[in-house]
Amino acid sequence: MTDQGLHPLVVKGAVIRELYPRGSLRPSIDEDLLIREEEAEACSALLVREGFSQVLPEQSFRTSSEISYENRERHLYLEVHKTLFPEESSAYGRLNALFDHVWDNTEVQPVNRVSLYTLGADDHLLYLILHAYKHFLYSGVGIRPLCDIGLYAERYEKQINWTRLRDCLEKAHAFVFACALFRIIELYLLRDAAFFRNLTEWKLEEQDPVPLLQDILDGGLHGSATLVRRHSAGITLKAVENDRQGKKQNESLLSLIFPPAKSLTGRYPYLIRNPVLLPFAWGQRLLHYAAEVKNSSGTGTAEESLAIGRKRIELLRHYGIIDS
Repeated sequence: MTDQGLHPLVVKGAVIRELYPRGSLRPSIDEDLLIREEEAEACSALLVREGFSQVLPEQSFRTSSEISYENRERHLYLEVHKTLFPEESSAYGRLNALFDHVWDNTEVQPVNRVSLYTLGADDHLLYLILHAYKHFLYSGVGIRPLCDIGLYAERYEKQINWTRLRDCLEKAHAFVFACALFRIIELYLLRDAAFFRNLTEWKLEEQDPVPLLQDILDGGLHGSATLVRRHSAGITLKAVENDRQGKKQNESLLSLIFPPAKSLTGRYPYLIRNPVLLPFAWGQRLLHYAAEVKNSSGTGTAEESLAIGRKRIELLRHYGIIDS
């Protein structure tokens, strides 16, 4: 890509894997690339010429902020992003504003004797935390992001502007959440890491990490260990959206079963061009849900998802993510 005049940035994945004693300790299914919006179509055309195909052929960078590509011969799966967070999300799309300058602060890091362009240290740590925050809003953050965050902070401690990091986290309504994450890392993963001296004014010892830790353990490696947790995401995301818009919370069963079109475009991209097909998407979703329940070990009822969603809304309040 760089030989063709394109400027992709490798995010997480291969860069973070270098922090571990062995790369096999941090496997990943896909690799994430961030590209400039004006280079999106050229990037897509190049990947096709190199033998990649779109996982969802109906997607286009004109209407989607990210597109997945796969090359079965090379066993490589790429997620190519125009923005670090889905623009269409009312819950976390606005986080992209914190990375407006990202192309002015890139770095080159060697990975397996190859030089990869990636985010600057400030931006990468901020993104790792906010990526965990995004998953926490969805169905839960898993164990691995804590390892990523701790190891990255330890390696790049002197290159990180900790004051700016705090300012950005506060703007994102994620500062208390980040403090709880770092408290867990301090207590259970990297107790003596030098970077904690930069967090003295964050007063980590005053944070209550237990509810977050319990949610992390319940969520498993990636935060979505059970079917009911995954389906509870509609409740928590809607709670954040309502809070940002100053609306009252609506935790009804109907809102879980029949979500708005914009929250379903990832799984049913035809809604991007044809939102009138929303009833059809609801039907497909119910069929998929029934199939997942049949193939799972649990009951996976909508009432269970609603109960988990309500419990996790209390966690959002506890960590200052929502007020109402």
